Amino acid sequence: MTASKIQKEERKKILLVEDEVIVGSDIKQILEYRGFIVSDVISTGEEALRKIEKFKPDLALMDIKLAGDMDGIETAQNIRKKYDVPIVYLTALGDEKTFQRARQTEPFGYIYKPAEEKDLVATVETALYKHKIQKKLTASERKFRLLFEMSKEAIYISDKEPKILEANPVFLEMFGYSRDEIRRIDVTELYKEPDKRKKIQKQIESKGFVKDYPAKLKKKDGSVMDCLITATIRRDSSEKTIGYQGIIRDITEQKKIQQKIKESEQKYRALFEYSNDAVFLMSPQGEQLEFNQKAAELVGYSKEELMRMSFRDLIAESEKKNAENKLEAIRKKKSIPVYRRTVRRKDGSTVPVEVNLSLISDSEGRLLFIQSLVRDISNKGS
Repeated sequence: MTASKIQKEERKKILLVEDEVIVGSDIKQILEYRGFIVSDVISTGEEALRKIEKFKPDLALMDIKLAGDMDGIETAQNIRKKYDVPIVYLTALGDEKTFQRARQTEPFGYIYKPAEEKDLVATVETALYKHKIQKKLTASERKFRLLFEMSKEAIYISDKEPKILEANPVFLEMFGYSRDEIRRIDVTELYKEPDKRKKIQKQIESKGFVKDYPAKLKKKDGSVMDCLITATIRRDSSEKTIGYQGIIRDITEQKKIQQKIKESEQKYRALFEYSNDAVFLMSPQGEQLEFNQKAAELVGYSKEELMRMSFRDLIAESEKKNAENKLEAIRKKKSIPVYRRTVRRKDGSTVPVEVNLSLISDSEGRLLFIQSLVRDISNKGS
């Protein structure tokens, strides 16, 4: 592929460092014919370090043996300290000690001199591709690390031993361990019931994940948390299981609140059922939602019958308009003083009552239902 066939913005720049002029000129000619932008042939490491800042190459072709005070390996080391530029070494067969030094600079390839055109181009293109993928992986790892460290959820990565390999700050704070401490302990020590971890592990192995699995976990100080675990399996390139990763949510406070709500509901239910007054719960439109036994006894209907009735069916005809006005007022959250009403019973008789209306709303102030406390005052003086 000639340079004319490559879009200008796609052409890669090669820093060529070779102290044999003829070899360097041949390599430059080959790469330029293949569409690369190649620097003038540089013969020393010192000159390469001066040139790289201005030229900004995508790759450096570096002869291992150079003229001057620095050889190619030392030059590559200096480049790697400051620039993200992949190195491909140009070399004749050398001694093992030299190659050991070269490997420490993590080169992206070797080209043996005299360089064959096919091998030269293939090695350069492969090195550029590997570096591109490496940059993507590095960027992805940085994003993951940022999410991992900044997440408000407790995140961990473990092996199969079981040991924690990585834990984010929220995880460490939740359990009260330092990063070094958490890596030294057996994961099973975090469970109040060690067998629970085996059950979770078995489910992950069979399904590949668990979601919101309830478990009691222990902090470093021995206190116990109610938690939900969401975890997935970690596999290597051959699909072999190498560990797990997941999120842990502490729901201890949430469960305490739920328990308080439950206890509150139980207390309310006891008051509701055993109240000396009739209690009706109505929708904002006046339909019966619930009532206690005292209410059914007051009007003489069975609970099944009452569920099919509106409050309007229980009020004397002459008072229905007034009742509608009060329903509208209470829906608008106006204060309604205790008032008297005449209730019609199933047998046609009537009974005077006192009514106390109140609103029951949710935490956001939305009307849920209307509570009506009704007291029989037929034995009370007018």
